[in-house]
Amino acid sequence: VDFRSSAALLVVCAFCKSTLLRKDMNLEKLGVMAELLKDSSPLQLRASGRFKGKSFDVVGRVQMDYGAGTWNEWHIAFDWENQAWLGEAQGNYSVSREVQVKEKLPALESLEPGSPVTIQGKPYEVSDIQDARCVGAEGEIPHRIEPGFETTVVDLSGGEGAFATIDYGDDPPRIYLGERV
Repeated sequence: VDFRSSAALLVVCAFCKSTLLRKDMNLEKLGVMAELLKDSSPLQLRASGRFKGKSFDVVGRVQMDYGAGTWNEWHIAFDWENQAWLGEAQGNYSVSREVQVKEKLPALESLEPGSPVTIQGKPYEVSDIQDARCVGAEGEIPHRIEPGFETTVVDLSGGEGAFATIDYGDDPPRIYLGERV
C-alpha cells in the first residue's frame, strides 16, 4: 500500500480491501472494508482538481448510506499537510475542513431542520439530519474508521454558500466548516 498524503492515518488496500491504520512506523490491520456500491459519481481516486486557485488530488473516499440512498465524502489533499473533504450528495458538492471550536455545541436531541446554530461566531441553520452507516471506503483517510461504523450527521447552511457539518459519531463531535461549490 502507498500513503500519498502524510495526513492520512488509514489506508484501504485497493486489491484485498484490508483496512490498515498507520501507527508510527507500523501498520495495524483493522479488518476488511466492504466493496463500495456502484454510483454515478464523476470523481475517482487519483483524480485532480483546483479549488480557490490551489491544486488538489483525490486520495480517498468514504461512502455513507442513510437509508434512502448514499453519499460520498472524498478526501482531498492539496499538499503534504493541507487536506479537506469534498462532499458529494445528489449532484451537490461542498468542500470543508475539520476545525476545533471552543464553544459548546448543541445537544443532538435539541436539533431539528431550521434550528439556528452558531459556530465560531457565524450563524447557521440546520438543513438536514441523517443517521448514516459507512458502506465502505477506499484509498487514504485522515482518521480511524471501522468498516460499518454508524453516526449521525447534521448539515448546516450559512450565508453566501457557507456550509458546515457536525458529526455526532465521536465524543466530542467532529466539526467541518466550508462552502458549497
